[in-house]
Amino acid sequence: MKEKIWQWYEMLVIDRPWTILLLLFVLFVGITSYIKEFTLDASADSLVLEDDDDLKFYRSMNQRYGSNDFLAITFKPSPPREIFEPATLKQLRKLSDEITALPGIKTTLSILDVPLLQSPVIHLTELSKQIRTIETADVDLQLAKHEFQYSPLYKDLLLSEDGTTTMLLAYLEKDLKYQRLLDERERLRALKHAGKEYSSKALEAAEYTFKDYQVIHTKKQRETTLEIRQLISKYKQDNQIFLGGVAMIITDMISMIQSDLIVFGTAIFMFLLLMLSIIFRSLRWISLALMCSLLSAFAMVGILGWLDWHVTVVSSNFVALLLIISISMTIHLIVRFRELQLRHPESTSNELLKRTTRFMFEPCVYTSLTTIVAFISLFVSGIRPVIDFGHIMTVGIVFSFCLIFTLFPSFLGVLKKAKDYNQQDLTQKITSLLANLTHRYHRAIVSIGIIIAIASGIGVSQLQVENRFIDYFSNDTEIYQGMLEIDQKLGGTTPFDIIIKAEATNVQQDDSFINDDLLGEYMSDEQSPANYWLNPNKVKEIEQIHNYFDSQEEIGKVMSLATLTQLGKILNDGQPLGDFELAFLDKLLPEGIKKILYSPYVSEDGNEIRINMRIIDSDKNLKRKELIERTQEKMQQLGYEEDRFRLSGMLVLYNNMLQSLYKSQILTLGMVLLSILAMFIILFRSFALAAIAIIPNVLASIFVLGLMGWIGIPLDIMTITIAAISIGIAVDNTIHYIIRFKREFPADYNYYAAIKRCHNSIGRAMYYTSITIIVGFSILSLSNFIPTIYFGLLTGLAMFAAFVGSLTLLPSLLVVFKPMKK
Repeated sequence: MKEKIWQWYEMLVIDRPWTILLLLFVLFVGITSYIKEFTLDASADSLVLEDDDDLKFYRSMNQRYGSNDFLAITFKPSPPREIFEPATLKQLRKLSDEITALPGIKTTLSILDVPLLQSPVIHLTELSKQIRTIETADVDLQLAKHEFQYSPLYKDLLLSEDGTTTMLLAYLEKDLKYQRLLDERERLRALKHAGKEYSSKALEAAEYTFKDYQVIHTKKQRETTLEIRQLISKYKQDNQIFLGGVAMIITDMISMIQSDLIVFGTAIFMFLLLMLSIIFRSLRWISLALMCSLLSAFAMVGILGWLDWHVTVVSSNFVALLLIISISMTIHLIVRFRELQLRHPESTSNELLKRTTRFMFEPCVYTSLTTIVAFISLFVSGIRPVIDFGHIMTVGIVFSFCLIFTLFPSFLGVLKKAKDYNQQDLTQKITSLLANLTHRYHRAIVSIGIIIAIASGIGVSQLQVENRFIDYFSNDTEIYQGMLEIDQKLGGTTPFDIIIKAEATNVQQDDSFINDDLLGEYMSDEQSPANYWLNPNKVKEIEQIHNYFDSQEEIGKVMSLATLTQLGKILNDGQPLGDFELAFLDKLLPEGIKKILYSPYVSEDGNEIRINMRIIDSDKNLKRKELIERTQEKMQQLGYEEDRFRLSGMLVLYNNMLQSLYKSQILTLGMVLLSILAMFIILFRSFALAAIAIIPNVLASIFVLGLMGWIGIPLDIMTITIAAISIGIAVDNTIHYIIRFKREFPADYNYYAAIKRCHNSIGRAMYYTSITIIVGFSILSLSNFIPTIYFGLLTGLAMFAAFVGSLTLLPSLLVVFKPMKK
């Protein structure tokens, strides 16, 4: 059967090169026509766990309290100008009006728009009368400045404590269609998750409809963001201005992905051209290798457009990886073809191609399969962008393998036979040196491997997942600078909420914040009175919680019902609000002030309150998990049972994703090791050989993880893929080496002689491919996204360790344990 398949392959592919080239051309034109459908995704969903219950609660909370996406513009006039000068305020008004006039902007909010309540102090009973703003004719600007600096409402919200920087919030128009499609998708997901009856077709349709519209939604927000950025650039000559907000981060991350795709592709192409020129010094081999790798990458972009698979910042390096993997496979084929040509100069090109493809097919199949297994292992991570990365690379490797084993023989089949070449070069001297080292010091090499394994294991035990989102970006990017400015001067960036519900009266308390419908009310209809929280005792409780969190170093601005009661005390002649004032507080407040001070922090029925905090993400001492646990302990110390409060916000969602990295790392690494070990046993038909073969690759990955632990590089959504991917790619060398060793060993049954022959044959191809892969991964350090830089450099280091291990530790283990029988 196997022979028959080969005869069909040789007859259809090798014997008909022009036909195959024509079919490949048609296929390539068809696939690349979908490149225009290629889509990038940098939404906030790509940084959270897809099936996280906290994510579902967060969305339901936003619906209850209202949450509009916004862009934050920090505005700092250049000295000696100050914010509260008439000319500066006039310029700020002009900027605000121009932003408001932009399509996609609902409204703006700044120091110009909010009511002045202490300039001078307005008594609580006078709130219903006309409210003054900073633009009111007779306002004392210095008094207004004092209010913005020290008011419990405005300080660190719209004006920095030093009074030099203000913030303008540009609220985006709410996309009702986006929200409707999201709600429908979440409703169907909730039914599936709860094991209730649902339509799988409806869920699939909802997934695709939302995914497609999300691209349109993101594009609209990106266009609005770019228009604001272009507009504020006119004001940067006289002011220091930074743009912030989720929409801006998404916009800049998409730009980074686009830049990375271009930069990585171009840089790796130039490097491959240089490397191939040095290795082969022949236009024939250079053009063949580049053609195989470039067509693989371009075609995959078209396939992604055809499949409607979106690329995130995690999978943005798929082009670089496909170029590296496909060039590695092609180099092995070229090296083998040239070896056969040197040994059999009388053979025709067609005969050499048949021998080459037959000889290399099995190792190339297994190297492709092991690499695919590495990327399939990412499916168990639970992190959507990591899972998508696995899907993209799995399809890409399958396509590259098929392309190379059709394009390689077809391309050479239409060319005349090349001349012989000289094998004596620097590469052979290096591989011969490594063979001699193995011969003389094989026991020492094994001992060194054991020491490295122990030291790496200690380092792995010190791995951390705590990292700062701001550190994902270079300090010269606007994302970094904008986040740093808001963090340090305007109360922090990352939202963190505590939702507290009232004690139910005469009803059985629900033990969950989310019912079966997920987005419905989680409280029963029989609830406490609407003014449950508006009494002196409850106000003291809220103020106690508010003040505690306000005193924590990692927390910036804190807003809650206590903000209103603190301000109310100021407006009530310094006296705390009594029962009467509190009972009718929501009725006394004008609608404009109520939207700012009351509605975002008290539910519509009065049974639930929200304490909103912003975390200083740039704080180097920030430990999210510890902060969350400390918050839970504090709430319980204050007498709140677990079923009466729940933590929410992006801090919780991001922490959940980070904490899942430990589990994801264990699952992905465990899956890839077991799968590859099983494949090795099948391939080598020997458990001993399989165990020996996998050791150098595991050691290389553990070495890099241990190094990360020793020097304090935390795990993130990119670095958790290093170990599995490194093993998946590095075992290619092991497979080629063991297969060649099994073929060489029966010649004389001498371990040392077989190792030397392997080093001088397949070792050369391993050297070429490893150098290509190592430098190729290192090129990822050109990215502006710091995790991508770490991914490139650390994976390159792992590949270097694996290469050295394959040509030193692997043959040493073969000599020491002697798994082959005569």
